Amino acid sequence: MSTARATMGLDVTSILQIFIGLFVACTFALCQGKKKESSATSRGRGTALSLSTPAPPPSTTPATPAGTEKPSILSTSPSNPKNESKASAITPSSKLSQASKETQKEKPKSEPKSSDKTDNRALWVSKITKRKCKEISLEHKEKLKGYAAPGKTYKVHDANPLKNRYTDVLCIDSTRVILKNRKEDYIHASWITMPDKSCSYICTQGPLPETIADFWAMIHQEKPKFVIMLCNLVEGGGQKCALYYPEKVGTKENYDGFEVHFVEEKPEPVEGVVCNVLHVTHKGEQHELLHLIVPWWPDQLAPADAKPMKTNPKNAPIVVHCSAGVGRTATFVGIDYANVRLQEEPNLDLIDIVKEMRAMRYQAIQSHVQYLFLHVCLLEYFIQESFVRRDAPIEQFIEQYKMHALKKLEKRRGEDDENHDRQKADDEKEREKKRHSTK
Repeated sequence: MSTARATMGLDVTSILQIFIGLFVACTFALCQGKKKESSATSRGRGTALSLSTPAPPPSTTPATPAGTEKPSILSTSPSNPKNESKASAITPSSKLSQASKETQKEKPKSEPKSSDKTDNRALWVSKITKRKCKEISLEHKEKLKGYAAPGKTYKVHDANPLKNRYTDVLCIDSTRVILKNRKEDYIHASWITMPDKSCSYICTQGPLPETIADFWAMIHQEKPKFVIMLCNLVEGGGQKCALYYPEKVGTKENYDGFEVHFVEEKPEPVEGVVCNVLHVTHKGEQHELLHLIVPWWPDQLAPADAKPMKTNPKNAPIVVHCSAGVGRTATFVGIDYANVRLQEEPNLDLIDIVKEMRAMRYQAIQSHVQYLFLHVCLLEYFIQESFVRRDAPIEQFIEQYKMHALKKLEKRRGEDDENHDRQKADDEKEREKKRHSTK
C-alpha cells in the first residue's frame, strides 16, 4: 500500500482484486451462454446486464504486496465495449502469464497482526459474522431504501435536466463538482472525501452525448490519475454510457476543445480489467491518466465472489462512474470509506456509514445485494491485511452471500433472456411494418 495511506484507507488495485475474486468463483458457470447483440438503446432506466458475457476464469490472485510503488498493469487484446458482443470480448487469455500463475499458488495462512490492542476492524468482523445475510438485506430495505440525507438541496441539478441521465438520481448542491472556465459549471458528479482526508473520490454518472465535453473538462481540471468505468456502454438493450473515449490505440478524438489520445494498452492490473493510457490535452496543457474498464458488474446487483491499483498520488482524486454513478460506483468507493470508518469506530453499523456517504452522493449503494457485497469485500480485505484470520464464521457468512448473490444473478439472466426475446420480436414487427410500407 502506498506510504501516504499505509495505516488507513485502501488502494485501487486492492478494491478491484476484491471484486474479481468474489465475482469469478460463483458466476463463471452462469456467464458461458451465447453472446447477444443489443440492437436497441434507451435513455431510460434499463437495469438488465446480459449475463451471457463471459466472466474471467476463476482466480485466487492475492492483493498487490504492501510497499508496491506502481500498479501491476497487465496486457489485453484490443477491446471495444461499444456493444455487448464487443464488450464481452474483454476477457483474459486462458494462458496466464508466469507472474499471474505464481500469484495463484497457495498462500500460507497468515496470523492476525499482533498488537497490545485488538484492531477495531477485527472487533467489527466478530460482530458482523454473527448476523445472517437475510437480516442484513432486510436492514437495507427498512433503513436505507429511499433514504435521502436531510437538509440537502438539488437546485443546480433541477435547473439542468438535459445533463442528467436519470430524473430520479439527484445531485447534491453542497458536494457537486463545480466546473471552472465553462459556460455552465454543472456536471452530475459528487465529491466523496475519505473520513481521514487521505483521498477523495469523484462519483459521476456515465457521460451522455451532451455531457462528454463536460466530463473531459472535469478530468482536465481535477487531474485524476485513475478513471474507473464500472459498466458497459450498452447493457440489457439499454444505453448505460455514451462512448466518451477513442476506441483504438493511436487514435484521437476532440470533444469541444479537449483532445483525448488513446496512447497505449497496458497489462491488466487485475485479471478481467482493461487498462488504457489516455492523454487529455486542452490549450496546450496535457494530462495523463489510466482508464480502467470493469465490464462484468451487473447494474443494481453485485458480483458473487471477493478477494482484494496501487499508488494513487496524494491529493489526486479517483474518478469512478457506472451508469447512474450511485450503485456500483458508490459500492466501489464504500470499501475504502468503510475501512477507514471502522478503523476509527468498530461499533458503527454499515447502515450509518452508507448514510454518511449519502450525505455526499445521493442514493449511494442502491440495492441490498450491493450492501451485502460491501460487507463481504470488507471481510476479504481484513483477512488479506491479517487483521483477522479466515475462520468458520467468516466462511459461513461469505457462503451465505454467494448463494444469495447467485440467485439474484440467475434471476437477472432469466430477465435478460426475456428482454432479448422481446426485443427480437419487436425488431421483427418493425421490419414487417417497413416491408408493408414499401409495397
